[in-house]
Order: sequence, then C-alpha cells, then structure tokens
Amino acid sequence: MPQARTEKALAATAPAVPKPLTTPSGKPLLTAGQAVALRRLWDYLASRRPGSSTEGRLLALLCTPRAARSGQGAGRANLLAQDLTGLLKLTDPRAAVRDLVACGWLRASVEEVMAAAKVPVECGIPDFANPQAAPFRVAKSARSRLSGWCMRLLSHKRLRKQSAGVRLVAAYAAAHAASTGVGEVDLTHLAAACQLTAEEASAVAAGLREAGWFTDVAVADGRVRYQLAEEVCGFAEAAPRPPAPAPSAVRKAPARRPKSPIDDRMPLDERLRLARQKLGRGLAGDVERALGCSLCVDEGVVNHVPEPQHLPRRLELTSYATRTALSGRQAAVLQATLDHVARTAPASGPDVRLAAVWWGVRAIWCGELELSAPRLERIPVPGIATALNELTASGWLRADPDEVAATGDDEPALGVIPDLVGDDPSLWLARDAATHLGAWVRRLLRHPMLAEASSVHHLVALYLTAHALPDRRVDVPLDALVAGSAADCAVQVEAAVAELHRAGWLSQPPATADGLLGTRLSETASAIASPSPPVYEPLGYHPADPAKYERGAALVDGRQEDMARWVEDYRTRHGHGPSWRILRNAHIDHDDPMRMEPAHSKAIASLCKSGWLVGVGRPYGLRPGWRYREATHLATTPRPEC
Repeated sequence: MPQARTEKALAATAPAVPKPLTTPSGKPLLTAGQAVALRRLWDYLASRRPGSSTEGRLLALLCTPRAARSGQGAGRANLLAQDLTGLLKLTDPRAAVRDLVACGWLRASVEEVMAAAKVPVECGIPDFANPQAAPFRVAKSARSRLSGWCMRLLSHKRLRKQSAGVRLVAAYAAAHAASTGVGEVDLTHLAAACQLTAEEASAVAAGLREAGWFTDVAVADGRVRYQLAEEVCGFAEAAPRPPAPAPSAVRKAPARRPKSPIDDRMPLDERLRLARQKLGRGLAGDVERALGCSLCVDEGVVNHVPEPQHLPRRLELTSYATRTALSGRQAAVLQATLDHVARTAPASGPDVRLAAVWWGVRAIWCGELELSAPRLERIPVPGIATALNELTASGWLRADPDEVAATGDDEPALGVIPDLVGDDPSLWLARDAATHLGAWVRRLLRHPMLAEASSVHHLVALYLTAHALPDRRVDVPLDALVAGSAADCAVQVEAAVAELHRAGWLSQPPATADGLLGTRLSETASAIASPSPPVYEPLGYHPADPAKYERGAALVDGRQEDMARWVEDYRTRHGHGPSWRILRNAHIDHDDPMRMEPAHSKAIASLCKSGWLVGVGRPYGLRPGWRYREATHLATTPRPEC
C-alpha cells in the first residue's frame, strides 16, 4: 500500500503530457496533403479578402472548406445559428453575415441564418459554384477533415475567449507550421489573410505567446518566426511516415515469370498479331522489322518480343498519366537541368536557350532524344529550326539537321547531348518519371496564361515554378535567373516577372533584396508545381562502378569505329539494329553465346556513352552515333592542297 500511494503521488506531480490530436478514427488531424490544401485556402482568403471585419473573415474561414468541394454541393455551405454564437462566439453575428453578403461573397438571409436552430440553412458562395473555375477544390473526405480542423481549432480552450483577430492569426500559424511546430510566414500575407494591418498582426502574434499558443515568437524583416506550444502542435501537419523496414537479408526465390503466349515457333503473321496486342504502339519500326526479318531466320537468330516495360513508353501508358504536378524528385532534377543548360548551352538568346531546355529535359534519362520534322513543328518555341542549327553547330546537340528534316514520327532520328550522357546523380530520374517531366514542360509552355508569352517569359515562369516551395513561396538569386533565361540584363528579367504577376501566374508582386528575388506562385501555377520539397538525393540510385566500366571499355578499346561500322552494315542488310548479344558475339571473345557477361554489357554501354553508338533502351534500335559520323566525315573529306 505505501508503494501504491508513492506511485500515485509521483504521477500527480509529473508534468502532464498532451495527448496527440487525432480524428475519432485515430488518424492524424491534418495530413501533409491536407495541409497544402489548407494553405491554398489561406492564400485564397488573402487574395479575395471577403468582408471588411475580422469577424466576417472568421466566418469566411469557417464557410470556405464547407463550400470548396469538387462534386455535388459545390459552392454551398450549411450554417446554424449555433455556429455563429456558440462555435465562433461572434460579438455581433448579424453584422458578420451582413458584411459577407454586402460584399457579394455570401448569398444568404441574415434572419434565416439566425433562426436556424436545428435545421441548417444552405448559403451560397458564388466563387465555388463552378468547380472547374473555383479558386481551389478538395475531395469530399478532405473537405470534412479541413472543416473539422477549423472547428476544433477555433473551439480550443486557448482560443475560446479570444477575439476574432487572435483566432485568425492562431489558425494561420498552425496551418503554415511544420510537423515539429516550427513556422515562418510573411507578415504582409498574414495580415491580408486575417483582415489586419501589419502592426496589428505583429502585436497579435506577440500576444499569442502569453496566451500559451506559442512558446517562442519573433518578428523581424517582415517575417514572423514562431514555435507552436506542445499542446497545440497536433494542429500542424502530421509528420511524414517512417520509411519501410529494410527487407530481410534472406533472399526469397524469385517468382516465376508467366510464360509468354507468343511462341517463337509460331507463324510470322500470328507472332506479329499477338505482339501488336501485347505492345500496342511500342510495336513499330525496328521491333516489327526484327520480328519479321527473314535474314535473321536464315542466320539462325531468333528475335524475341520485348517486354512492354523495356520499351520507350508514351505518357498515357505509365503510372504518371493522371498526374499534373511534379514530384519532389522531378523538381530537383528540373532545377539541376536548368542550371546545367545555363552552364553548357550556347548563350545565343532566349529562343535558343528555351529549345536547349526543351531537348535537355527529354534527354535526361540517357542523353538521347528523338528528332523529326513533325516534332519540330509541334515544339512551342519560336525559331526552332534556327535553334536546332545553332545547337548542332556548337556541338552541344549532336544531330544532323538535314536528316532530321527528312524523317517522320514513325522513323525519327536520334540526337545526343553528350553533356547529359553519364551517371550524374543530380540528373538521375527513372524512365517514366523523365517522360512525365518532358510532358510537364510542354504543358507549362502551352498553358493559356503563357500561350502568347515570349521565350524570356517562358523561361522565367519555368525557373520560378521549378524552384517554388510547398507554401508557393519563391526566393531565387537574381543573377541565376538572368543566366537561366539568357536575358540581356536583370531589368529585362524583373520586367518579365512583373508581367507574370499581372497575367496571374504569380500572386505576389516581386521584391528584390540582397540579390534575391522573392515572389509567390498563384493558385493556378501552384496546381502544377511540386507540393513537396525538392528531393536532391535520388532514391534507388546506384552509382556505376568506374572500375567495371574501365574493364568493359578495355575489351573494345581501339575497335570502336569498326564495331560502329559493323552495326551500320547490319542495319543496312537487316533493316533493324542488332541486339547487344549479337554485337557481342561478333566482336568480343566469349564462352557462352547465349549469356551476356556483366563486363560485356559494360563494353557495349561504353560505346554508347562515348558516342560511337546510340539507341540505348530501344530494342533492336542500335545505330552508329555522332562520333562515328564525325570520324567517317573526316576520313572522306579531301584535304585541301597546299
């Protein structure tokens, strides 16, 4: 008994540990994705500014998530008199409703709302009546979570007796805080969102420390930095999920791959018919000619139907088909690509620079890209043919403009950007993710807000969107922006940023201080920007062992031109390129003609990396590269007589 009393006494004197805030089902109160939607809600309030009083703004905060639904019921918010008098504790609820109705933001009858005791009154919010044109929209489940978040926060015991302005600032700070409770916001944006002046917002933020909402707060240089109290940290976004545990060291037997229904002994017509069903648009050009090559049959070579995942896939065939925004990794790779192009591509003007970015993004995966005359016509870059000539003349892009002009989409020419051929971890991206990034750049350049913009405006918009943070804030060095856009001077870039603000791509006027240009993306632009921070460390990337490449390159040293010429002759005779195994069997000593040694694969990969061959990742697509064309051109060009 004495021991039990001692334990009870210690428990009574121990500091209380706040319980984590969760939903009734035990889930976090606010996930990371819902936090992004909540911040868009605050951006909407800051730009739209409904009402002229803090109580009217507080009522708008409660109504907005109820109306911002994407399906049935969009643009309608249900209100009870208890919401105004009990939950919000407005000093003059009639005046708050009248304030929102007078400015046209809310469609409701003041008397009906105040008389709604048990049956809610349906109020209209025109801004969200059309989901396609709404400032933002959320799914049904997220709408309930955001509405519940507002109700629980506004009724918290720390805020229950506070004024409307104090509760608005507290809600804004919680919505913009990290999972640790640390936050930093712009004072001007905070004041606009909460219907306060900058001085009033600064004073309210300082007072929240005394109210126990903050444990630390500082206002300096137009920024508010704070730390939420441990008791209310649960109102911030939830911490990311821990990484999955490492797989067991014991290797399981690999699952047996189901046998392909396409038998190599089938008649050719039947094989082609089944291959078309399996590969779809992937069955074209080299693959189809390889499957029907009679010369390969005479030589005893059986060309197998490649697996669909081994083919260059169109975006609609990948898991990225429905995605509009970038991932954190894609944003980091796009930033690295823009910097790489600014360093290596010729500075021949914004049009050439935009073309270099266009092709650089498409060559991220292996340094190669497809070129054809119809593709050039579809690229939204002014003077694309001139840009192609300048980039090929400088050697930055290895391609033959005459060959490109004579090819179609069915048989495109392959160009190579030598600076992108290699194992740079900052540019590493999975194949489907790289395809989506190229489509994303095309979507940005063709956006209705940027359709009539110049190349400088396109480059600036691309640079700012790639460097935007999850809260839509952008802070980039002005000199880097000038170099990335190939502009004449900083004044031209600042004018382009101001024009993007007037066009609606940016929601905040640009401000330059200490060499940094600061602004904020609009709701429209942030819809395609990355909602998560850039991921600069690639996941799943395994750097190549230089020693293995050296051993592989040693196997073909001195014979690169002969092997490239053999590939050219093979394509001339067969109509398609050889497989890597056929090329190995013809030029490298081996023990088993059916098995590729790792060193042999590295040997052929070294030919592709050094420019002697192209066609990486394209079944039966090997062909001579730019280095072979240059070597044969020099050998056949007569020397001038002395």
